[in-house]
Amino acid sequence: MKSIILINESIFVFAVICFMNISCKLSSPVQNSEGTRTQDSIEIANTIHEFYQWHHSKSTDTINDYNFVDDRGDRYRLIADLFQLYLDKLYSSGYLSRSFIQNEKNFYLECEKLWQHEIVGEVPSCMDGDHFFCAQEWDLNYWINTAITLDHLQSDTASVRMIGTSFDIPIERRFSLIREDGSWKMAYIECDRG
Repeated sequence: MKSIILINESIFVFAVICFMNISCKLSSPVQNSEGTRTQDSIEIANTIHEFYQWHHSKSTDTINDYNFVDDRGDRYRLIADLFQLYLDKLYSSGYLSRSFIQNEKNFYLECEKLWQHEIVGEVPSCMDGDHFFCAQEWDLNYWINTAITLDHLQSDTASVRMIGTSFDIPIERRFSLIREDGSWKMAYIECDRG
Protein backbone atom coordinates (compact mmCIF):
# COMPACT_ATOMS: atom_id res chain seq x y z
CA MET A 1 0.00 0.00 0.00
CA LYS A 2 2.85 2.37 0.87
CA SER A 3 4.47 1.78 -2.50
CA ILE A 4 1.21 2.67 -4.28
CA ILE A 5 0.92 5.90 -2.26
CA LEU A 6 4.58 6.75 -3.01
CA ILE A 7 4.00 6.13 -6.70
CA ASN A 8 0.82 8.24 -6.62
CA GLU A 9 2.68 11.04 -4.78
CA SER A 10 5.52 10.82 -7.29
CA ILE A 11 3.08 10.99 -10.18
CA PHE A 12 1.33 13.93 -8.49
CA VAL A 13 4.62 15.83 -7.96
CA PHE A 14 5.68 15.06 -11.53
CA ALA A 15 2.30 16.26 -12.84
CA VAL A 16 2.54 19.51 -10.82
CA ILE A 17 6.08 20.17 -12.11
CA CYS A 18 4.97 19.53 -15.70
CA PHE A 19 1.93 21.77 -15.26
CA MET A 20 4.04 24.59 -13.80
CA ASN A 21 6.60 24.23 -16.57
CA ILE A 22 3.90 24.36 -19.26
CA SER A 23 2.19 27.30 -17.53
CA CYS A 24 5.44 29.25 -17.40
CA LYS A 25 6.11 28.56 -21.06
CA LEU A 26 2.60 29.64 -22.02
CA SER A 27 2.93 32.93 -20.16
CA SER A 28 6.33 33.74 -21.66
CA PRO A 29 5.01 35.01 -25.02
CA VAL A 30 2.67 37.39 -23.20
CA GLN A 31 5.60 38.76 -21.22
CA ASN A 32 7.71 38.95 -24.38
CA SER A 33 4.86 40.62 -26.23
CA GLU A 34 4.51 43.25 -23.49
CA GLY A 35 8.28 43.67 -23.42
CA THR A 36 8.31 44.10 -27.19
CA ARG A 37 5.49 46.66 -26.97
CA THR A 38 7.42 48.63 -24.38
CA GLN A 39 10.61 48.48 -26.45
CA ASP A 40 8.71 49.52 -29.59
CA SER A 41 7.13 52.44 -27.70
CA ILE A 42 10.54 53.66 -26.61
CA GLU A 43 11.99 53.30 -30.11
CA ILE A 44 9.01 55.10 -31.66
CA ALA A 45 9.24 58.00 -29.21
CA ASN A 46 12.98 58.25 -29.83
CA THR A 47 12.45 58.27 -33.60
CA ILE A 48 10.01 61.17 -33.40
CA HIS A 49 11.88 63.20 -30.79
CA GLU A 50 15.28 62.68 -32.38
CA PHE A 51 13.95 63.55 -35.84
CA TYR A 52 12.66 66.89 -34.59
CA GLN A 53 15.90 67.61 -32.77
CA TRP A 54 17.81 66.78 -35.97
CA HIS A 55 15.45 68.73 -38.22
CA HIS A 56 15.47 71.80 -35.97
CA SER A 57 19.26 71.85 -35.96
CA LYS A 58 19.38 71.56 -39.77
CA SER A 59 16.60 73.83 -40.86
CA THR A 60 14.88 76.98 -39.75
CA ASP A 61 13.90 78.00 -43.28
CA THR A 62 13.61 75.38 -45.99
CA ILE A 63 14.28 77.83 -48.82
CA ASN A 64 17.47 79.23 -47.31
CA ASP A 65 18.89 76.07 -45.73
CA TYR A 66 18.28 73.69 -48.61
CA ASN A 67 17.89 76.26 -51.39
CA PHE A 68 16.32 73.90 -53.93
CA VAL A 69 13.93 76.55 -55.26
CA ASP A 70 15.08 78.70 -58.17
CA ASP A 71 13.70 82.22 -57.89
CA ARG A 72 15.44 83.54 -61.01
CA GLY A 73 13.01 84.37 -63.76
CA ASP A 74 9.27 84.96 -63.66
CA ARG A 75 8.25 81.77 -61.81
CA TYR A 76 9.63 79.65 -59.02
CA ARG A 77 10.84 76.20 -59.96
CA LEU A 78 12.65 73.29 -58.35
CA ILE A 79 16.37 72.90 -58.95
CA ALA A 80 16.45 69.16 -59.66
CA ASP A 81 19.92 68.28 -58.33
CA LEU A 82 19.56 70.40 -55.16
CA PHE A 83 16.06 69.05 -54.60
CA GLN A 84 17.40 65.48 -54.82
CA LEU A 85 20.18 66.43 -52.39
CA TYR A 86 17.51 67.69 -49.97
CA LEU A 87 15.57 64.41 -50.27
CA ASP A 88 18.75 62.37 -49.82
CA LYS A 89 19.66 64.39 -46.73
CA LEU A 90 16.23 63.75 -45.22
CA TYR A 91 16.45 60.02 -45.90
CA SER A 92 20.01 59.75 -44.60
CA SER A 93 18.83 61.12 -41.25
CA GLY A 94 17.57 57.58 -40.59
CA TYR A 95 14.25 58.79 -39.17
CA LEU A 96 12.10 58.83 -42.30
CA SER A 97 10.79 55.95 -44.39
CA ARG A 98 11.17 55.60 -48.13
CA SER A 99 7.43 56.22 -48.51
CA PHE A 100 7.78 59.45 -46.50
CA ILE A 101 10.54 60.63 -48.84
CA GLN A 102 8.42 59.75 -51.89
CA ASN A 103 5.50 61.72 -50.43
CA GLU A 104 7.85 64.65 -49.76
CA LYS A 105 8.96 64.54 -53.38
CA ASN A 106 5.35 64.43 -54.60
CA PHE A 107 4.45 67.32 -52.28
CA TYR A 108 7.03 69.63 -53.83
CA LEU A 109 6.25 68.52 -57.38
CA GLU A 110 2.64 69.58 -56.73
CA CYS A 111 3.88 72.84 -55.20
CA GLU A 112 5.91 73.54 -58.31
CA LYS A 113 2.70 73.34 -60.36
CA LEU A 114 1.16 76.01 -58.12
CA TRP A 115 4.22 78.21 -58.51
CA GLN A 116 3.52 78.51 -62.24
CA HIS A 117 0.63 80.82 -61.30
CA GLU A 118 2.56 82.87 -58.74
CA ILE A 119 4.88 85.82 -59.04
CA VAL A 120 8.50 85.59 -57.92
CA GLY A 121 9.01 87.87 -54.94
CA GLU A 122 5.95 86.71 -53.05
CA VAL A 123 6.05 83.80 -50.63
CA PRO A 124 5.52 80.73 -52.80
CA SER A 125 2.80 78.22 -51.98
CA CYS A 126 3.94 75.44 -49.65
CA MET A 127 6.88 77.50 -48.38
CA ASP A 128 5.16 79.72 -45.82
CA GLY A 129 6.14 77.54 -42.88
CA ASP A 130 7.77 74.28 -41.95
CA HIS A 131 5.42 71.43 -42.81
CA PHE A 132 7.19 69.02 -40.44
CA PHE A 133 6.63 71.34 -37.48
CA CYS A 134 3.28 72.36 -38.97
CA ALA A 135 4.02 76.03 -38.27
CA GLN A 136 6.06 79.10 -39.08
CA GLU A 137 7.36 79.15 -35.51
CA TRP A 138 7.56 76.22 -33.12
CA ASP A 139 8.21 75.36 -29.52
CA LEU A 140 11.02 72.81 -29.80
CA ASN A 141 10.32 71.55 -26.28
CA TYR A 142 6.95 70.17 -27.41
CA TRP A 143 8.49 68.28 -30.33
CA ILE A 144 11.38 66.69 -28.44
CA ASN A 145 9.93 66.10 -24.97
CA THR A 146 6.19 65.40 -25.25
CA ALA A 147 5.25 61.82 -24.40
CA ILE A 148 3.63 59.74 -27.11
CA THR A 149 0.42 57.74 -26.88
CA LEU A 150 0.17 54.54 -28.90
CA ASP A 151 -3.12 54.35 -30.78
CA HIS A 152 -2.19 51.32 -32.86
CA LEU A 153 0.80 49.02 -32.77
CA GLN A 154 1.48 45.94 -34.86
CA SER A 155 4.76 44.29 -35.72
CA ASP A 156 5.54 46.69 -38.59
CA THR A 157 3.11 49.62 -38.25
CA ALA A 158 2.20 52.12 -35.57
CA SER A 159 -0.03 55.16 -35.14
CA VAL A 160 0.77 57.53 -32.30
CA ARG A 161 -0.25 60.90 -30.88
CA MET A 162 1.65 63.59 -29.05
CA ILE A 163 -0.61 65.66 -26.82
CA GLY A 164 0.93 68.60 -25.01
CA THR A 165 1.34 72.35 -25.15
CA SER A 166 3.26 74.54 -27.55
CA PHE A 167 3.66 78.19 -26.55
CA ASP A 168 1.18 77.43 -23.72
CA ILE A 169 -1.49 76.36 -26.23
CA PRO A 170 -2.82 72.77 -26.24
CA ILE A 171 -1.67 70.88 -29.31
CA GLU A 172 -2.04 67.36 -30.65
CA ARG A 173 -0.11 65.84 -33.53
CA ARG A 174 -0.52 62.39 -35.06
CA PHE A 175 2.11 60.25 -36.72
CA SER A 176 2.24 56.97 -38.60
CA LEU A 177 5.40 54.90 -38.47
CA ILE A 178 6.59 51.73 -40.13
CA ARG A 179 9.35 49.31 -39.31
CA GLU A 180 11.79 49.53 -42.20
CA ASP A 181 15.28 48.08 -42.41
CA GLY A 182 14.98 46.92 -38.79
CA SER A 183 14.03 50.23 -37.17
CA TRP A 184 10.99 52.45 -36.71
CA LYS A 185 10.74 55.26 -39.27
CA MET A 186 8.20 58.01 -39.71
CA ALA A 187 5.86 57.42 -42.64
CA TYR A 188 3.39 60.27 -42.15
CA ILE A 189 2.97 63.45 -40.11
CA GLU A 190 -0.58 64.76 -39.80
CA CYS A 191 -0.25 68.48 -40.27
CA ASP A 192 -3.39 70.59 -40.28
CA ARG A 193 -2.36 74.20 -40.67
CA GLY A 194 -5.84 75.52 -41.32
